[in-house]
Amino acid sequence: MELGLRHVVAGLAVVIAAVGYFAWQQQDRERVEQQALRQPVAEPVRDAEQVVIYKWQDDSGTWNFTEQAPADGRPFTEIRGTPNVTSVPSVVPESGPAIDPGQTDETPEP
Repeated sequence: MELGLRHVVAGLAVVIAAVGYFAWQQQDRERVEQQALRQPVAEPVRDAEQVVIYKWQDDSGTWNFTEQAPADGRPFTEIRGTPNVTSVPSVVPESGPAIDPGQTDETPEP
């Protein structure tokens, strides 16, 4: 089985394309590393021992957990050293159609 000139040229084209692809990928990788080095470093995470959470109850009886003590002088409890606290902003739903408490999603059986 003889290799024709077409086969040799096609093989060389594949090799050149592969080398070009890997060289391009290496440049991309180096560029990403350089950009990462130029970005500012994030502030260190606060140590759990330094975190103080204030627990207090508002006028409607809802318990609140905040990083500042209530400004109006109401009683509160300090909670220190809690590493597993996740802060989530409260969401007030827009007024919409009320759901009938007697209504269910189940369809009655025939």
